[in-house]
Amino acid sequence: MRATLAWLLALLAACACRPSESARAVPAAPAVDDQFFAELVVRLIGEPGAPARFDARPLKADPDVLAPVTASLAVPSAQVSTARSRVLARVGADTSDALLAMRCPGWTMVAMDSTLARPCPHERRRIYMVGTARQGPAAYPDGTRADLRGAVASGEMRSVRVVLMEIGPRGLAVTAFDYVYHRTGEGWRFLVKVGLYVME
Repeated sequence: MRATLAWLLALLAACACRPSESARAVPAAPAVDDQFFAELVVRLIGEPGAPARFDARPLKADPDVLAPVTASLAVPSAQVSTARSRVLARVGADTSDALLAMRCPGWTMVAMDSTLARPCPHERRRIYMVGTARQGPAAYPDGTRADLRGAVASGEMRSVRVVLMEIGPRGLAVTAFDYVYHRTGEGWRFLVKVGLYVME
C-alpha cells in the first residue's frame, strides 16, 4: 500500500511539472534580425555614392519584393522595430521615409512644368530599405536562383533583400539587390551582392 501511494505521488508530481498542451503549442518568439541588419547598415553606408539614409521598417523576405511600397512591408514585432532603430542610432545613420520618397517620379521622365514641382529632394541621396533574412541564395522575383557571380559558399546561405532608392532633384531610380551570407565555422559571413532589378 505504501509503495502504491509513493508511486501515485511521483506520478502526480511528474504531471504537475509537465507543461500543458496549450503551453507547448506556443511558438518561440522570433529572433531579432539585427544580426544581419547591423552588418548591412555599416556596409551600405560605406558604399560609394550620395549620403545614405535608412527606413527602419523591414521589407518582407519574399523574392518578389522589388520596391518600397506598402504591400512590400513586413509586419515586424516590437523587438525588431526597436532593435533596428537602436542600430541606426548607434552608428549615427540618418533616417528617411522611403514610401514618401516614392512620390518623386523616375529619372527618365521628361522634366516639364508639372514635374518640376514633384516632391523630390534638392540634393542627391541614397535611401535604403532592408528586408528580413530568408534561407537560400539570391533569387529573382519568380523565385529562381540568381547567379552568384562565381562566389562559392562553404555552407548554408541566407539572403537579405535590399532596395536602394537613388533620389535627387531630377527624379529617382530604384534597384533591388540580394546580399548573400554563408555560414562558416566563425558564424555568418558576407558572400556576394547580386543585382536583381532596376526601375527608373
